[in-house]
Amino acid sequence: MVFHKGCDEHASLDNERKAIKEMTAHFSDFSLSGAFIRVGGKPSAFIFAQALNPETLVVHALKADAAVPGLYQVMLNEFLSRQAQGFKYVNLEQDLGEEGLRKAKLSYHPVG
Repeated sequence: MVFHKGCDEHASLDNERKAIKEMTAHFSDFSLSGAFIRVGGKPSAFIFAQALNPETLVVHALKADAAVPGLYQVMLNEFLSRQAQGFKYVNLEQDLGEEGLRKAKLSYHPVG
């Protein structure tokens, strides 16, 4: 699965890519849960999350092929409907100053 957004050109994106590689390499060590979606037989979206405490699930990474409309939303909805039962809160982490990401996260009506 390859998603290019200029990772080599932006330190924050490069660090995010490195963190995702580390999470993938040590998935069970970090007690992560995750999923991926295939579109046309090829992996096109993935999500990694972890319980912060008994009430809060933290989504560390959510990536999808932006060329597939609605794929981010489907990935998040499908994952949470299966893996977030019992959690009161879902933490989608920082928006990193990205306006589109901030708008998307606010659309979920955060409590704080």
